[in-house]
Amino acid sequence: MLAQQSPAARRPLILILTAFLLLGLVTSSINPLFESPDEDLHFQYVRWLRQGYGLPPAQAAADLPMRQIAAQPPLYYLLAHWLTLPIDISDADQVIRPNPYASSDQVGSTANLNHVIHGADATWPGRGAVLAMRVLRLFSLLLGAVTVAGTFALAWQVFPNQPSIAHLAALFVAGNPQFIFISTSVNNDNLVIAATTLTLLLLARTLNRPPTTRRLVMLGLALGLATLTKQNALPLLPLTFIILTAFALVERSWGYFWRWHGITFGLAFLVAGWWYVRNLLLSGNVFGLRSLFDLLPPRPDWPSWSEFAMHGARAWRSFWALFGWLNVPPPAWVYVVYNILAIIGAIGCLGALIVWWRFNRGRLNEHTAGEHLARAARGSSLQLWLLIIWCAIVFVSVWGWTTLYPPQGRYLFPALAAFAVLWAAGVNTLTPFVWRHRVGLWLGAGLMTLALIIPWLSIVPAYAVPAAPTPAAVAAASAVETTFDQTLRLRAVAVTPNDLTPGQTVAVTLFWQALTAPGADYSISLTIVDDAGLVILRQDSFPARGNYVTSRWRAGEQVRDEHLLTLPLSAPAPCVCRLVVSVTRAADGTPVSASPATLFQVSLGDLRIHPRLGLAGIPNPVAWNFDDQIELVGYDVNRRSLAPGQTLDLALFWRPLQRLRTDYVVVTSLRPPANGAAAVDAAPISTTNVTPTQDWQVGRLREEHYRLTIPANAAIGEYDILVSIFDSSTQFQLPVNLTAKAAMLGRVQIR
Repeated sequence: MLAQQSPAARRPLILILTAFLLLGLVTSSINPLFESPDEDLHFQYVRWLRQGYGLPPAQAAADLPMRQIAAQPPLYYLLAHWLTLPIDISDADQVIRPNPYASSDQVGSTANLNHVIHGADATWPGRGAVLAMRVLRLFSLLLGAVTVAGTFALAWQVFPNQPSIAHLAALFVAGNPQFIFISTSVNNDNLVIAATTLTLLLLARTLNRPPTTRRLVMLGLALGLATLTKQNALPLLPLTFIILTAFALVERSWGYFWRWHGITFGLAFLVAGWWYVRNLLLSGNVFGLRSLFDLLPPRPDWPSWSEFAMHGARAWRSFWALFGWLNVPPPAWVYVVYNILAIIGAIGCLGALIVWWRFNRGRLNEHTAGEHLARAARGSSLQLWLLIIWCAIVFVSVWGWTTLYPPQGRYLFPALAAFAVLWAAGVNTLTPFVWRHRVGLWLGAGLMTLALIIPWLSIVPAYAVPAAPTPAAVAAASAVETTFDQTLRLRAVAVTPNDLTPGQTVAVTLFWQALTAPGADYSISLTIVDDAGLVILRQDSFPARGNYVTSRWRAGEQVRDEHLLTLPLSAPAPCVCRLVVSVTRAADGTPVSASPATLFQVSLGDLRIHPRLGLAGIPNPVAWNFDDQIELVGYDVNRRSLAPGQTLDLALFWRPLQRLRTDYVVVTSLRPPANGAAAVDAAPISTTNVTPTQDWQVGRLREEHYRLTIPANAAIGEYDILVSIFDSSTQFQLPVNLTAKAAMLGRVQIR
């Protein structure tokens, strides 16, 4: 693969690969096991093979341990199975303990970032399933190194004798924190990215000269490996077919056509075709996606453009750095740096394409175009178009996936090598010749430095075990002195602040002491209850934001347990609320009593909630966006506790965002929480002083009043106040804040 480069040109690549491997080892050591997307499911696939069950059923099912991953082609898992054969992984169930409170996909979450409960996996290198995971992570890291080397060779192939571009492209891949993060996780993406990069390299060489039998054999094997790893490599097949067909047409030879296609696609079919034939025979679905859609039903409607923008921004962030289960972001300035780098590369790439086009059209001579661009223009145009077309194919496929599920940045990584070469060429174009080597060195050092420090700024704090509390901190807190289950002693609590408004966050620090070694996992529940007895907020978590479960505590150990509770905007105000704590056994959810009093909840003090006032004096300001047409900016309710037969009066404050060309119907209703009483579906809804929405003026606040009458036979219980909007002509329900169906305005209790 690197035979065309001189030893002097390959020396920087060796340094880049060494730095990449070191960065990967560091990232793997500080990122706990199973804390990357679907890593536990990928390992469960390997475990399934190790247990002798063979390939999973063609029709994936929810009861399979790997769930939707069973629909993936098996090459990565077969290789992982062979690599871990000497290791006993019978302890996998003790190692893979899912966190029931995990906040996956929630970037703003402050607790339960860990997907699994960590214990034995903290040892190094460990044994059993822990050791197998570390071996497989190393295997993935080596596959990442193949991608880095393939990117270097691809850049050299497209821009021969321009080492600065090859070095920058390899550094772009090796210094991408998200690529390093994925390369240190058990994930079949690593194999398909490497195989795709090798396929692009072989196609680029084919565009440079007629294909040889050796190159066709290598191309067929690379295609087979890629398509036997993941379905997102399948677009390589038509792309290869078009390129080989074009060469055969240039040569005007049907013999070349059949020979080239026969070797390439024959080998690809021998390597991967059996899997797709198996799918067809066993399930009637060639690609195996039907079972995936059965387990993860796609969204039924087309996303709005606002949703596309939101998902695109999320995918772009996770292309660079978004760790954990897409819930551990780096500092915000990191994205600013990478956005600037991407913009610089894009501008330079666009300028280079213009220069190459004008040079090939004869509108620029070699001196005007610049010697380095003129050399690049000779014979590299088709290869550049190959990279651009492949980037476009991957982008369109991810965009299509966005119509079904939220995308992730790693879905773009099959085009990472192509994107890196184009970016490096763009930066090289904007750099004066005398500075090119120096700028490349600076950029490379900067990328590697960022890739080194970003995990320490984000991953390490997210899963850190708290330090033991100091005696001064315990003495400064409010004493509690309550013991749960004769095992966990709550010594003191610190609450800051006690006065707050809806939307604010209160920090609660609990100071625990283990009277005996717990030996089991206890869950801590913090609840805020208003003066009407309604639950405003409840947060369940293992101690220390989920990072230090009680089964790891030692007898006599003291633990600082910090929680952050964010009041919902719908919290009633003014109100004096109670903050209470309770403890349950995680194994069965059984609450445990506290002593000296035989209680299941212990009060930690009062919280005073003050009303929020908007800029125009609007009570309870909110921001519920109905399909970018109407915004609910505030509300008021006359009571929070009422009896059957009574009425509930609502005042809603609206602001039209655009000219409303139809008359919308505003529906206010009461619905129980998921675990509440039966719905009040029969409650008649009456409105007073409600103006047709077509008469509302853009940007002007409107106050509308609504009344809900509670039926006499309504069930006793708690109910959410919901507001939704329908198109009166089509009955289309406007989405709220992109994805919700209704705006929730707090809770009332029917007594």
